[in-house]
Amino acid sequence: MKSVKKTKAKPVKRTASPSVPQSNKTKDKLSLAAEFCSSGKAKAQSGDYKGALSNYNRSVRLNPLDAVVYMNRGLLKGRLEDYKGALRDFNRAIKNNPNLVKAYFIRGTYKMWMGNYVGAIHDYNEAIRIYPSFEDAYYDRGIAKIKNGVYADAVIDFSTVIKLSRRNPHAYCNRGVAKIRLRDFKGALRDCDKALQIDPDYRDAYYFRGIAKEMLEDYENALTDFNKFLESGKADSEAYFHRGNIKAALEDYTGALSDFAKANRLKPRLANFYIVRGKVKIKAADFKSAVRDFTKHLKTYPKDSEAFINRGIAKFNMGNEKGAAEDWNKAHDLGNPDAISYFWNNSIFPRV
Repeated sequence: MKSVKKTKAKPVKRTASPSVPQSNKTKDKLSLAAEFCSSGKAKAQSGDYKGALSNYNRSVRLNPLDAVVYMNRGLLKGRLEDYKGALRDFNRAIKNNPNLVKAYFIRGTYKMWMGNYVGAIHDYNEAIRIYPSFEDAYYDRGIAKIKNGVYADAVIDFSTVIKLSRRNPHAYCNRGVAKIRLRDFKGALRDCDKALQIDPDYRDAYYFRGIAKEMLEDYENALTDFNKFLESGKADSEAYFHRGNIKAALEDYTGALSDFAKANRLKPRLANFYIVRGKVKIKAADFKSAVRDFTKHLKTYPKDSEAFINRGIAKFNMGNEKGAAEDWNKAHDLGNPDAISYFWNNSIFPRV
């Protein structure tokens, strides 16, 4: 048997594989990017935020020009309360597609949550420019304008929402809120009435209608609205505070002080709480406690001449004429023109 001669193996030449056209490579990348985007959206909807974020990241690496994936990732970051990261993604989405109306709208919402009301209004303006019938953009722009103190313009936005959707109780109620800020209490009352006509269970409408009635000195009906508000949901410090004011106006001082106590437990630093409660305590002839309330108020607002006048009244009624005179002198020094009358009316000689 012949032996097989071992020969040195010749290297096999690599044959050039058929080149893939660049357009096909790009197409494959775009398809894969779209798959990652779709998978990311599905994971986000199922609550797998970590997996969703990973897929969105892969998608933008494959296709950095896709505006929608940046917008979706921005939405996800917003859910994760990474608002700065969300804004960066929305900025990129808008750069990639300047007419992506939803990106302007959601970016405006995040800006409003972050307290940037001017920036939010700007984004809502852009959304409305692209889509002039965008009801939600008008509504949210109205909210941003209320928060930014532009109440008359807010009324216009909510009026536009009402034209687009006449059965929107929230638009009527928030237009009423803007009118309260403009001191158009009758107009606010009409709007809250309309909101409750559409939705009788709309809790906030009772609250704001109660404020409008309080300002119109319709105390009995205001009390009914605040009772309805407080009975239909969780405790609210502002509502107890308003109801306390209303009860005081109706000379129910015990009920008023009870509501003020509830308000204070829920929110101890409620603005003007102590001066308002102090005035009610004067009416209830609880002068010593009234002095304590005015003193607490003056620690926060040391130049409030009205508080000095009222503390002086409480001290005078306790027989402390010297202390009363000191407080009224202080109010006079702070420029309160009414202070001098308290000296003459109570037969105390003022300091010159």
